[in-house]
Amino acid sequence: MDMWPESIGQNIALKPPSAILKEQAALLGNKTKNIVTAEVKNRGESGLGSFSYNFNLVAPAYGYRYKLFQVWYGLEYYPIHFTVEEEIEKVLSEHLSALPIPTQPAHREVKHPVAKSEEEFLEILGKIFSAEKTIRIINALIAESEA
Repeated sequence: MDMWPESIGQNIALKPPSAILKEQAALLGNKTKNIVTAEVKNRGESGLGSFSYNFNLVAPAYGYRYKLFQVWYGLEYYPIHFTVEEEIEKVLSEHLSALPIPTQPAHREVKHPVAKSEEEFLEILGKIFSAEKTIRIINALIAESEA
């Protein structure tokens, strides 16, 4: 006798954060004509039932990788924790002051913004990708690759 509910595997509305990251990685490659790409690197299980990913900028012409940020989250996806550099964390703090994004210092230069929903996750990603530092890094990688 099958006692499992029929709803299992039905109407799965949430998109995994890793899928969102992979979509964004593909979009960067399209935008830069694959001079600079991005990869989402699974760091494996980062604790009981949690997942961890690095989002790396890649210059394939010379095999250079730059870790832009790291995320980790549990089986229910939210909250999602970010590890970002201090300069990008400041951008998040300034532009997302309306959102309740708690941060906890890991050490002197790294903060951990937290997204409590897909909406907050997308907003934080947008701010990271449009941060002046991110743009400087991508432009430097393009220039170096074309040199």
